[in-house]
Amino acid sequence: MRLKKTRYISALILILVLSMLATGCGGGGGGQGSGGETGEKVKPNTLVIASGSSAGTYYYIATGQSQILSEKIDGLTVNNEATNGTINFSLASENPDTIGMGGLEQLVSAVEGREDRGYPVPLDNLGVIQSGHKFVLYCVTAANSGIETFADLNGKRIGKPTLTGSSTPMIDMLYEAYGVDVSTLKETPASHAENIDALKDGVVDAIFVAGGVPMAGLTDLTTSKDVKFLDIDADLLKPYMDKDKYFDLITIEPNTYKNQTEPVNLMTVDVLLAANMNLDDDLVYEITKTLNENVDELALVHKDGAEWNAENTINLYKKNIVPFHPGAKRYYDEIM
Repeated sequence: MRLKKTRYISALILILVLSMLATGCGGGGGGQGSGGETGEKVKPNTLVIASGSSAGTYYYIATGQSQILSEKIDGLTVNNEATNGTINFSLASENPDTIGMGGLEQLVSAVEGREDRGYPVPLDNLGVIQSGHKFVLYCVTAANSGIETFADLNGKRIGKPTLTGSSTPMIDMLYEAYGVDVSTLKETPASHAENIDALKDGVVDAIFVAGGVPMAGLTDLTTSKDVKFLDIDADLLKPYMDKDKYFDLITIEPNTYKNQTEPVNLMTVDVLLAANMNLDDDLVYEITKTLNENVDELALVHKDGAEWNAENTINLYKKNIVPFHPGAKRYYDEIM
């Protein structure tokens, strides 16, 4: 009787062990998570584009892209997710069902694992899908603030974006070029929408915000408050720009915003979409093809949508600065 009981218990233990092994190997951890861990390609029916603040151009562009992809690719639903813009590549690296939007310098920092830029571990499983509009950094202050140049920011209360986005190295470059002593500043990292509200309410003296041209949140701000945009001295900044090939200067024309009567020089960096390398190659090919063949439709959502085209992306592709997703690479190789 005791022998029978012992055999029964042993058999029960064996069944439990086998059950646990089966669960660990085949179930529970499946779906997109297992694809990221094992290197297997995954093909989800629903994707997310991690974009930016609802006050910024990222959000509008991603909304248009999501609609186009959902309408044009059978069996695929794409949603836009508002974020602070700084976590998008991390989200894409962790989740094959997430496409991240961000700046070129930010992606390079992520792929290389630059700890000083918030990436202690290389996110080397990311590849570009498409490159688009310019990410433009603005410095805005009240018209009567007495702040005329970046040098006047010393000792002021500054609203700035959170710390790992492409804005950070651009702001640092401006501080250095204009001799701004960071120790004298009271800086408050926040979302673009929060910074715009802070300037509107007089909580800060100046803000750095970033987006496209025009930027919806700034268009809104200039209708309710008299502000000015700080202009960059191109000659002063040139030595700093020459050291870093990711950034550029653009000039926004007068009357881009209300009461902006003069042209303004601003810093920019290319914006792009990057996907997890474990996202199915054929699906990424379809996404890349669809986005590049519907540029006119995206331009109806936001003027900067016209910049999300094959020509701009191929220019980046040829520079060989960042890796491209195999599915996207196949598309650009075909059309070149």
